[in-house]
Amino acid sequence: MKVTAIARQHAGMTREEALSKARELALRLRPYVDEAETMRRIPQEAADAMTASGLLPMVRPARWGGFEMDWMTLLDCVAEVGKVSGSLGWCFCFLMQHQWVLSYFPEAAQAAVYGRDPDPRIVTSFGAFGRAEPEPGGFRVSGDWAFGSGGDHCTWAIVGAPVLGARPEMRWFLLRQGQFSIRDTWNSVGLKGSGSNNIVVEGVFVPEEFSLDLGAAYGGHAPGSQFLDGPLYQAPLSSQFQFGLLSPMAGVARGAMETFLEFSRDRVGGMTGSKVAESPLLQVRVGESAAEIDAAYAVLDRISRGVMSGKLATPAVGARVGRDFGLCAKLMVQAVDRLFAVAGARGLNDGSALGRHWRDIHAMANHVALNSESLFQAFGRQALGLPPPGR
Repeated sequence: MKVTAIARQHAGMTREEALSKARELALRLRPYVDEAETMRRIPQEAADAMTASGLLPMVRPARWGGFEMDWMTLLDCVAEVGKVSGSLGWCFCFLMQHQWVLSYFPEAAQAAVYGRDPDPRIVTSFGAFGRAEPEPGGFRVSGDWAFGSGGDHCTWAIVGAPVLGARPEMRWFLLRQGQFSIRDTWNSVGLKGSGSNNIVVEGVFVPEEFSLDLGAAYGGHAPGSQFLDGPLYQAPLSSQFQFGLLSPMAGVARGAMETFLEFSRDRVGGMTGSKVAESPLLQVRVGESAAEIDAAYAVLDRISRGVMSGKLATPAVGARVGRDFGLCAKLMVQAVDRLFAVAGARGLNDGSALGRHWRDIHAMANHVALNSESLFQAFGRQALGLPPPGR
């Protein structure tokens, strides 16, 4: 039996209120941009400001005090921070989106988290970097998972691992504080300040109710979907997951555009002495990049509307949605690349906001879940009547 909101720890929030809070948060976070880049992690004060914003429950189920807002509201809020810093926007988005990931887990796991922590910070790494061995009542989990963004500030973790045995399957495992540690490994040219270090787990027992069959989550019949009736939790994970990656990308793309326009309006060409803004070529590049950023937004808005209306509540649309996610990532990278290419030497300066945006959007696009070639291929195979790749 599905349960609607039975307990609200937070009052409701409108889209306008959320955007206002996000803009305030972006102003508070601006002083920490350079510090994050130098430290290779999110400063404690910045992480605390994200929690204090009141926005972390944005896509949390109402049953646990969340707002159950749509993905485009999350995207626009994350983008306010992403315009300031890709690393800060990346981690801010995950602190919200990972609570949505938790909503697919069994009720006991969700109750354990929210019963102990009203604003949980959850680090994740979903790759098969570890292993899980079945034991009575659960699994023995070990591994060393890369790319745990913002993990220094998290007291919960979700990691993925194949379950060894006669019936191999991929599962995600929820870990409490003390069951995992963070190993400092992050030295990257992009998303420098995200602290995407390794999550280390050494032979920890995880009860079965603290695990999630990934096939069920992608197939639209996860445990959480059986008792949470909001559209965010009824649609398969595959129809929504990439919003957590594309939302900070949208912020970086907007930030790159704003930065480029700001320093191009009055810039004088070093060889000609004329204003570069008068260049028809530069004007065309601005128009083309702006169109790509807006086009990606329109496609994502269509997907979000489909989720919230219940039209994407079946796995059958997964290949099409994945294709569109891949296109959006490609469009935004192209838009920033084009601006960077006509920015001249200023874009190369150490500490340049445009250079940082360029590095960050490429780092984001390198996430395996945004590999446009594989996403396009999956749709192409389906359209041609072929089974998914690897089957």
